[in-house]
Amino acid sequence: MDAEIVYQSHAVDQFFPLNFSITANRLATLKVGTNRDNPALNAVGVFSRKLEEVKVSDLTKALRSPLFTGIANPHFFPEGGPVRLLSIREKGANEISKWVTDDAPNPPAFLKVEAEALALVNLLRQYPIYAISMKLSPMPDQIERGKPLEFSMTIIGSGSEMVQLPHPDNWLRQAVQLQLIGFRSDMPLEKLEEYHQKFEDLSEKKPLKIQGMNVTKPLIALSTNSQVVFTFRSNLDWPPGQYDSQLSLITPLFDKQGLEQITCELMSKPFPIKVFGKSKPGDEPEELEEEEPEQGED
Repeated sequence: MDAEIVYQSHAVDQFFPLNFSITANRLATLKVGTNRDNPALNAVGVFSRKLEEVKVSDLTKALRSPLFTGIANPHFFPEGGPVRLLSIREKGANEISKWVTDDAPNPPAFLKVEAEALALVNLLRQYPIYAISMKLSPMPDQIERGKPLEFSMTIIGSGSEMVQLPHPDNWLRQAVQLQLIGFRSDMPLEKLEEYHQKFEDLSEKKPLKIQGMNVTKPLIALSTNSQVVFTFRSNLDWPPGQYDSQLSLITPLFDKQGLEQITCELMSKPFPIKVFGKSKPGDEPEELEEEEPEQGED
């Protein structure tokens, strides 16, 4: 089987896509750019395994089927690329490439083949190569506004190969971003506005301490199941209320030789935080001044 197959999905994030490919020798590679859609799938990074011939053959047949090849692509190629794409290139045959967007109903024939591809994606998630996962220390149920919040973030090497990530001293240089994100959860959905989502940027804050077996600069190396623990303290100046919160880490991952393998976003599982205290001016956007009524003609 000499087919080369690609499945790409930007459905979660345009900048952190899911890329799945199968080469002519049946070697499958999965690059998971974010777990934002399902933080329970804790590992992000690069996954790989050689697939059984029957699995590649079944997907190839589905991609070459008349129902799939007969799909009409949208008239306009969306800016930034399609939301989801399936393609196959095979020696001696025409390349087939089909994509769907959020602007039109997805053809059932595409969804059927996509389900087969996603089954292989889920299989590959069991074989991480260059990957990391996250674990947080227990968070307080509530905190007073403006008081220090102290917590630890543990990053674990989850792949079969050594993976390296930037030391905090190099986070700005390597465009690493660490944020605590909160969404108000004590308000009706229809009343939520953009300002009800809060961000606490921790990228420029030096950790109180870093603990690990191999904490070096400029890169921290993590072998399989090894970990590094970052402890942070930050004054959380969020308006009083109940928040569903997550920690988001955006970082490049490097192999043992220092070659970048992927830039990914790793998000923690959601956790609740109640902020109590006094409201401050600026918590709510300033109301627009009422326009003076027009004067009627005499």
